Amino acid sequence: MAMIGIITGDPWLGRAKNGEGIARYLQVQFSGDGDVRTVMYMPQFGDDAAPIRGSRALVLDVASFLVAVAIFDGQDAENSMGEREVYSQNAAGQKLASLVLKDTGHAWLGNKPSGKNLRTVLQNLIQGIQGATFGGYPCVDATGKIAAALTDLASVLDATP
Repeated sequence: MAMIGIITGDPWLGRAKNGEGIARYLQVQFSGDGDVRTVMYMPQFGDDAAPIRGSRALVLDVASFLVAVAIFDGQDAENSMGEREVYSQNAAGQKLASLVLKDTGHAWLGNKPSGKNLRTVLQNLIQGIQGATFGGYPCVDATGKIAAALTDLASVLDATP
């Protein structure tokens, strides 16, 4: 049987029901009359996330064992078909660090509240290094390795939207 409930408390770690390993547990309310139950959260492979309060959980009842298999945090969908976004949130549900895999094959890595992304920060670093001076004289790259690395980095960044 499948049920949808609302996470009412902060997740915690505890011994898995089978006694092997550590699992993440949630308090989930299933109705307005205080039906709150402890549920083991079983995310997909490679995902270690702690859902925040107020998120909705899809819970399966497997032989009287409640397992949350999907979480919806209430965020509006923003990405185009074929794109994927992975992000962190603070307790208020605000998106913070974000990785967006675009349908163009490019990736955006950054901090949404500040509006800064890795591309912009690295481009500013390149410009700063290229325009660096010491004692009023331009810095010299005798081996050419720094200039080559900056050119490579700039070409990668120029390919990113």
